[in-house]
Order: sequence, then structure tokens, then C-alpha cells
Amino acid sequence: MSRKKYINDYELDREVDDKGRIKTTARYAGGFFVFAADDASVSKNKRISAVACAIAWVAFVASLIPRTAALHLIYYSLPFAFCAVPLWLLSDVTVSLFAAKPPFKHRAADKFSKRFLPCSVALAVLSGGSAVGYIAGVLTGGVTFASYDIIPAVSSLLIFGAAGALFAIRNAFETVPAKGRPDEGGEKAEDAE
Repeated sequence: MSRKKYINDYELDREVDDKGRIKTTARYAGGFFVFAADDASVSKNKRISAVACAIAWVAFVASLIPRTAALHLIYYSLPFAFCAVPLWLLSDVTVSLFAAKPPFKHRAADKFSKRFLPCSVALAVLSGGSAVGYIAGVLTGGVTFASYDIIPAVSSLLIFGAAGALFAIRNAFETVPAKGRPDEGGEKAEDAE
């Protein structure tokens, strides 16, 4: 479904081979994009994004290792489990940022500039919701908590902090149309998929 959005960025080239068969290839004919910010700012924010994602993943996994009473609370464990989705999407963007070189194709540019805001907000809401669920579980006394049951609460707060850091750098990877056009066919442009 999302690929249909970029279908107009491609043109079909048809050629007849030696045996009379028609060979059709898609050639990128859309625009190319670069980061609006300077290279130093982009590089710094790439590192911030990598550190925030790494901290969030460590906190996420650390919360799942011990068998804690918090994991038995549905209002803690359900939002916490769904934190993996926006965290995975943010990690995918971060890896793509390190792998891709400008100029970018339209799809990659949208991935860089439009995914940080919704995913960081979703991550903050889900991790904050799990922290609130943890507090509700403590206050209602439905489950007996041990000292190591603090790990899920700390994990939720660490993920919330990582989401805040990712939200703060959401505008760092804004893209703008590139001036000029890369080499023939745009082979130098990265897909970052």
C-alpha cells in the first residue's frame, strides 16, 4: 500500500532483446532530496538517535528477562509490549541514516523526515502508559511486589526518556529537494529501504 504512493516516481523503459522478447525495466525519474541541516548537525543527531534507540532496546529487553510481578499486570504489560513496534521503526530509520548517502530518493527522504514524530510520540505514550499501569498496580495492591520488580518501572522510564530524546531531534532530518540531478538514472541515490 505504501509503495503506491511513490509509483509516479518511476518510469517504465521497454526494449526488445535479440530474441524478440520485450524487456521492461523501471527507472527512477522522481526528485532527489538532501538534508536541510549541515553535515555536522546531521552526524551529531544520528549518534543521538543511535544511543537513544540502544538505551530503549536494552531497557525493553532487561524488563523482559526477570520474571516480575509487573508482567502479570495487563495494564502494564500490554502497552509495554507494544513499545516494540515504534521502537523497531525508529531503529530502522536510525540504521538507514547511517547506511544511506545523499542524495536520497523520494521514499527514503519521506522515511527520514516523517517517521520520527509519530513513532516517538507513540513510544512516549506507550511507555508512559505502562509506567502509569505499573503505578496503578502498586497502588491497588493486586500483585505482591518484590524488590527486583522495580526493573519494569525503571525500564518504562528509560524508554520514555529515549522517546523524549528522539522527539527532540525529530526536525534534524528534514529533507529538501536537491539542486541539480545526480548521474544518469540516479544510480548514486540511495533507497534506504
